[in-house]
Amino acid sequence: MENTDNKTAVAILRQKAEDSLKIKPSKPASPLSEGDSLKLVHELQVHQIELELQNEELLLAKSAALYAANKYAELYDFAQCGYFTISNKDEIIELNICGSQMLGKERLRLKTKQLGFFISDDTKPIYNLFVEKVFTSKVQESCEVTLSANGSSPLYVLLTGIVIDNGEQCLIAAFDITARKQAEEALRELEFKYQLIFNNSCDAIVVFGGKPLKALFFNSAFLLLSGYVQEEALALSPDSMFQIVHPEDREMVINQFFSRFRGENWSKQFEFRIVTKDAEIRWVEISATIYSIREQIVSHSTFRDITERKLTEAKMAELEVLNSQLQKAESLGRMAAAIAHHFNNQLQAVMGNLEIAMDDLPLGVNSNKNLVSAMQAAHKATEVSRLMLTYLGQAPGKHEPIDLSEACRKSLILLQAAAPKGVILNADFTSSGPVIYADAGQMHQILTNLITNAWESFTGNLGAIGLTIKTVSHANIPTSKRFPIDWQPQEIDYACLEVSDTSCGIPDKNIEKLFDPFFTTKLTGRGLGLSVLMGIVKAHGGGVTVESEPGRGSVFRVFLPVSKEKIIFQPDRPDIPEAQQTVAAEKLSKIEGCGTLLLIEDEEQVRNMTKIMLTRLGYTVLEAIDGVEALEIFQQHQDEIRCVLSDLTMPRMNGWETLTALRKLSPDIQVILSSGYDEAQVMADEHPELPNAFLGKPYQLKGLRDTISRVMANC
Repeated sequence: MENTDNKTAVAILRQKAEDSLKIKPSKPASPLSEGDSLKLVHELQVHQIELELQNEELLLAKSAALYAANKYAELYDFAQCGYFTISNKDEIIELNICGSQMLGKERLRLKTKQLGFFISDDTKPIYNLFVEKVFTSKVQESCEVTLSANGSSPLYVLLTGIVIDNGEQCLIAAFDITARKQAEEALRELEFKYQLIFNNSCDAIVVFGGKPLKALFFNSAFLLLSGYVQEEALALSPDSMFQIVHPEDREMVINQFFSRFRGENWSKQFEFRIVTKDAEIRWVEISATIYSIREQIVSHSTFRDITERKLTEAKMAELEVLNSQLQKAESLGRMAAAIAHHFNNQLQAVMGNLEIAMDDLPLGVNSNKNLVSAMQAAHKATEVSRLMLTYLGQAPGKHEPIDLSEACRKSLILLQAAAPKGVILNADFTSSGPVIYADAGQMHQILTNLITNAWESFTGNLGAIGLTIKTVSHANIPTSKRFPIDWQPQEIDYACLEVSDTSCGIPDKNIEKLFDPFFTTKLTGRGLGLSVLMGIVKAHGGGVTVESEPGRGSVFRVFLPVSKEKIIFQPDRPDIPEAQQTVAAEKLSKIEGCGTLLLIEDEEQVRNMTKIMLTRLGYTVLEAIDGVEALEIFQQHQDEIRCVLSDLTMPRMNGWETLTALRKLSPDIQVILSSGYDEAQVMADEHPELPNAFLGKPYQLKGLRDTISRVMANC
């Protein structure tokens, strides 16, 4: 087909040549010789071939140009960016398919339109300046504008333009950058949100990175936590940056910090202490994330202030220890009370039978030494039981306003005489006061126990003991090593009895045990001195503090509430006239040995012994092993029974229940309750009925007789 086109072109060219020759006829030529004719024919043939070759080259060039034009048109029209050719008047001369799609109209309808018409108003000044620069500078220019077409969503485009056709036209390439703009907008929004969270976070945030390592940036919470201002924080060097870490935690934090940058195993979350600019110690919990920014490893670290949580945890730990100690103290208290109760019951049988045995000796015969020794031992055992009750704060006493300094001065005379020769007592008492509401005998016991505890701690019985009495405010009472552990001073003044010594001191591990019954580190003593002291102090609403270090001695301070009551000095009571004593004795003698008593006791040995005592006092005794049996006997002998002596702790029906049931049967019946527990503990709770008297175990014949006589005298 290409050859056919070539032949057609030659024929057309031939025809044009002949037509030209006819218009301009050639001059007649002179006849040629045969040789000239042959030469002329040869030249013409060569010329013809040259023309044919030139024609072929022209045709090839034309075909290549046409191909290139078609290829250019194809690339132009189907390019992924928009192409616009505009005049210096901004009129669209040519545009491709993508360009027409950007403008939202058909190509033919867009020609001669001004491209600036499709530029949004807010970016039109940018476009006008761009066009002006392109036509004046003759170099490539660029700008970003927004296209608005047919009310569709704005289209962000990057325009790149350059002049063509001797500066008469401008070729503009338009690249759709909407996705990039949206990504940038999303990134800005994300950055804004991050900055909002970063700047307003309650947790301190620091980004570490760089070589050398430093804080790249941080939020205001970090400044608030550390106490530094921004300039100071930015100026922190790698070394000084770790100076805010508590010295005891610094090595651990440095190891953790650099382990993460070396890619080693590290804890993503851990706790440590920091020291603020104002030297305040704060606990922080750090959570860290490692990531890379432009080939730089950085650490995003969040510091949460957990100081309050740590304080709460410490407080909870203290409360757990306190609760454990309180449970221990309660358990010890229950145990001591139960032991004292059962101990007193058994002592009742022992002492009662000893007294009966001694009473059975013939008249004029001295008591057997063994019986006397046994009775003395029983009395000592009774004292141990009494001390245990004192430890529980159940020791009875006569509480009245007393001058603490005066009471201690009187006790000091006896204590100085009893102290070992190498012990020096240095007293610093005020001339009078402070006044406290207490039992003078128990105050003497407190001072005795403290001084005895001090001199027993001396090596070789050599040392000095200091005694001081003063008044202190509740706010000045130390909170550490204070006992009982649940004691909280009231907002009043306290009398402080301080006893210091130059002993070897007390290890911390032993201080918590000092007031436990029978705890002792000494070979001497029974281990009840300080526990009895604690019981007395508790009964008086006070507390004790201990201050001691091994090798530096000890200081015990007893705090007792100051009383506002005045001391009443009562004159000695005059002796009761002998005549009155005789009348009283006769009255009691008439009561003794008269009537029937109901004895209620579940312990057989105690019941048998008590029956013998009552019989020797002249009473008729009816026995019952518990309250249920007692009610049956009482109903049968109600008219005979004048008084009831009942144990408190019994099976089936205890003493209180028995008392209530008896009073329902006979409201006026005289009832005595007896127990190995302390009277104050027994009578502490409210009960519908109260006994006429309380008889504590162990009691002796005289105590039993006197109690019954007082009750029967009121009948």
